Amino acid sequence: MSQYHRLFNSTRIPKNDCDILVTIKENIRHIIVIKNGHCYKVNILDKNGQLLPAEKIASIMKYLYEDLNEEGNKYPLGYFTADKRDRWALVREQIEAISEHNKQMLKEIDSAIMLICLDDDDPSKLSKSLSKAQRSEYISGKYLCNNASNRWYDKSFNMIMLSDGTLGLHCEHAWGDGVALLRFCNDIHKDVNEHGKINSSNYQLIKSSTHDCIEKLEFNLNDKLINEYHMSKKNYDEFISKLNVNIYQESVLSKNLLKKSALSPDAIMQLGIQMSYYKMHHRFVSTYESCSTAVYKHGRTETIRPVTNETKHFIETLTKSNDENLKKTLLKKSSDKHQQLIKEAATGEGFDRHLFALKYLQQIENQEKNLHPIYTDKSYQLMNHTILSTSTVASKHIAAGGFGPVVNDGYGIGYLIDDDQCGLLVTSYMKNELTDFIQAANESYKELANIIRE
Repeated sequence: MSQYHRLFNSTRIPKNDCDILVTIKENIRHIIVIKNGHCYKVNILDKNGQLLPAEKIASIMKYLYEDLNEEGNKYPLGYFTADKRDRWALVREQIEAISEHNKQMLKEIDSAIMLICLDDDDPSKLSKSLSKAQRSEYISGKYLCNNASNRWYDKSFNMIMLSDGTLGLHCEHAWGDGVALLRFCNDIHKDVNEHGKINSSNYQLIKSSTHDCIEKLEFNLNDKLINEYHMSKKNYDEFISKLNVNIYQESVLSKNLLKKSALSPDAIMQLGIQMSYYKMHHRFVSTYESCSTAVYKHGRTETIRPVTNETKHFIETLTKSNDENLKKTLLKKSSDKHQQLIKEAATGEGFDRHLFALKYLQQIENQEKNLHPIYTDKSYQLMNHTILSTSTVASKHIAAGGFGPVVNDGYGIGYLIDDDQCGLLVTSYMKNELTDFIQAANESYKELANIIRE
């Protein structure tokens, strides 16, 4: 698949107006590990390009995690990577201008095979009274929008390890989509289970040579850059304080239940999202669902538009009729329509990307003032003000997946459904409404389950 070559040894470098993607694979043997805001270059391949023994790599990680005991970095540069891109582009130029040493340090990060973040958070110490959903909410928040001091968001992904061994990925989206990362996660799970645990008794035998593989990356900063650091940290802290994360997770609806009814699991999950919003606001809004077009070379995504006449008719009927047979009939029609939209989007028959491409071509030809009237039409603008931005996580090895809302009055909704349960990871800048949305989702999926079981 064409996205895989950007998975490793790659980064997004900030530039004024438009960033660039860079992949550097010549003789690269190292990864970057971030602990307490410090970046460490760690060689994981030998001089012949062969992977070091698992025990050796584990010993290195153990040393960085438990034995180093280094105080937190006073000025962790990860905050810059979370700031506005044009601002980070200017700051990066200033960092490079100070010295060739700084340039080389940035190059080490840019070219690294991958980046691992070792965090101190320990979910195992959470109160036993917390529900499964509350624990998942805590962990998801750590991965999604926490601890920029221990991240470098320009890399293709940050692999984040909490102190109890819980693992998560934070993905930069410009280079690729969830399909590539899901394959990566599934392959990791498969490899770990096939090879089993390493022999921890070998740690001490190789500990003496651990330091040979590690180099701390340190930057020279002047007063101006230190002031820039404080500004970026302030910007990040203010932004994160506004973002709320909540999780819905229940066994009321599952693939096992839907198999008996010949209903599309994705259609039912989307319908529950529509019902939840309708319960709160009594209206239908622009909804976006991403659909992979990776079956095509260089394919990325197309948009599925889950709000249809069929879903509208079904949801409005729920409030007006007690006819269970009618509800079932309309539910099946809604599911069939959604499956049709999925097929069309996956096979290149969607319309969103086509219209976007035409608009982009006009813009690069300096025709911003002469855009086709469709792009200034109110209906087109409403359609692209996405209140419900949604995407699914299709892997049994992943507990949850999520992302931020794309508009201030919207929701970012990652959802999943497996054999035994379903769930939503919902983000919003509206704290009170987010709580109401989760409650509405609980009611909606129970209602759908009851209709299906009738």
